[in-house]
Amino acid sequence: MLKPSGLWINFSNPFRISGDPVELGPRRLNELPEFFNEMGFDAVNFESKRFTLLNLEIICDETSNMKQLVHFFTLRKNDLNLTHKSKSVQRFFNHNSNVWREIPEIVKGRELTLAQTKSFDGQSCGNERIEIRMAGDFFSIPPDIAILLETILECVNGKNTLKELFTILQEKGIGLGEDTFLQLIYVLNVQHYLIKLSE
Repeated sequence: MLKPSGLWINFSNPFRISGDPVELGPRRLNELPEFFNEMGFDAVNFESKRFTLLNLEIICDETSNMKQLVHFFTLRKNDLNLTHKSKSVQRFFNHNSNVWREIPEIVKGRELTLAQTKSFDGQSCGNERIEIRMAGDFFSIPPDIAILLETILECVNGKNTLKELFTILQEKGIGLGEDTFLQLIYVLNVQHYLIKLSE
């Protein structure tokens, strides 16, 4: 807990945010400033360092060592009122008209790529699969999920409200109900942090 203008100095290995998919791994350094800004902190300094854990080379120059990547950053607590943050998690669980006015945007640094790949093992004509790629990590997903994500993310332009996005999906023949659609937005916004919402 920090009062406004208090400093948080961090020195740690790269870490994964709770709720992020395991496949995406730890957050990259360039993803952290915006994440912490939404938690009420202003970025003072962000850099990565490498250091040798338990460096015993002074005692024995043939000793083994292990170099680690660490994130070193300094944050300053701002004095913004963040009481609205609880709403961002709870709004999807209660039926209300406000959520439909929110405008989704792709989170900077969390851009997602869908790629169709084909691999050859010398025994078959080629194994095709669809991969999600983000921040250097990738994993396979079923074709129907890929089509759904592609359709949604193509319409996330920082202008369409959630209501307009839902209408577009209906017009394109994506048969999601309102509750299922809002649950999906919740997953993309809160759990995976691929999109952010603003009114």
